[in-house]
Amino acid sequence: SEENLKLVGIETTPESDDWTATLEPENSKEWIGLAKSMDGKNLQVNCLPFNNTITRFAKIHVTYGDKREIINVRQKGKEIILEASPFVTLSKKRGGKQAIVINCNSDTVYTDKRNWELVKTPDWCTVLPTGDKQIVVEAEKLTKNDAEFKTGRTGDIVIHSQNKEIIIRVDQK
Repeated sequence: SEENLKLVGIETTPESDDWTATLEPENSKEWIGLAKSMDGKNLQVNCLPFNNTITRFAKIHVTYGDKREIINVRQKGKEIILEASPFVTLSKKRGGKQAIVINCNSDTVYTDKRNWELVKTPDWCTVLPTGDKQIVVEAEKLTKNDAEFKTGRTGDIVIHSQNKEIIIRVDQK
């Protein structure tokens, strides 16, 4: 795609097009191709498609006589998907539990081989991951002695992966 191809103009004298371009780190050659234009005035930078959710970085060092220039290359990966049902409702009279499916395509691995992590849970319910794509939310029933018996209670579960975060509202009514 056009996003993966850039032309970089190189300023040289009319007599010479003697300049070099090298990559750092060395293994970035696996995903970045460099080519000098026929007239020697441009550097073509071609990046292979990246089917990952992590951004990768490299530097191109251009040397022309005693002049040096560094071009920073940043290639973003695919968009991260992090989704779940935004609401959970549990009975205040019976308590109960509910399973919620977590849809996430992140390439980052957190605790227990999941590609997402629990950041926050309400203190009045239990939230347990069951496998790598689901959580179970459980709350005890409210009794007439509980302060929230008439109003019910509300809290948020926060789930994070890379630069994405979702909030699941938990109500016990």
